[in-house]
Amino acid sequence: MKGCLLVLLTLTMVGCAKTQVHLYGRYLQPEQIQQVTQALETEGYQVQVNRLAFPADIHQSSLVYSLMLKDVSKLDRVMAASASQGWYVHNVTAMVKGNHWYTKDSMGLFLLPEGVDPSDPSAAENMSFNYQSSGCEQSPGLQLSDDHTFRIQPVAEVPFDADWHQGTWRLKESAYLELTPKADPTWSYYLELQRSTETDQLGQAEVIRLTPMRTYLMFGKCSFEYGVRS
Repeated sequence: MKGCLLVLLTLTMVGCAKTQVHLYGRYLQPEQIQQVTQALETEGYQVQVNRLAFPADIHQSSLVYSLMLKDVSKLDRVMAASASQGWYVHNVTAMVKGNHWYTKDSMGLFLLPEGVDPSDPSAAENMSFNYQSSGCEQSPGLQLSDDHTFRIQPVAEVPFDADWHQGTWRLKESAYLELTPKADPTWSYYLELQRSTETDQLGQAEVIRLTPMRTYLMFGKCSFEYGVRS
């Protein structure tokens, strides 16, 4: 089915009594996720938390629900549970948002803090992923966190202590990523940032590619990629 790609949100267990709420927590702090989850579970919902990207047309806190939702009054209870934690839903829609499908007795809850723009590619939350190695036989890893810290899983045994594997990151001119290790705040790794839309047999994916601007022993000859289906 066209559009039913990476994010196929469905309930398949026959006789499952609980409505499932998919909580999109990419822009929430862990304690906020915990508070909303507890409020929803208290109301009898089954909560699935993810950090997936928002559909392109969602710019405010929203609730998207299945056309097969058994009891539409559940929408009011979800919104009330969210409001009890200070999150007010401004848009309620029964439809498909991008490739986010809601089938049977389920819904998706998108909570967006004030001032956060999910369409801003340079926002920390839209860069904070676990990047996989690409273009090499080795398998280093690079994790960027939304508090602007990073962690490197190096290619192999390297003659550097752990403080060279972690530190802070920032974007420079929206085209370069600067990683400054804790070991030496006067020195940095530099990686070129490229974004592209790629197509394969499953459809389209938005890909972020990070390419070291010189050969670093920590990375070997590897680049790094993260992709999410749009």
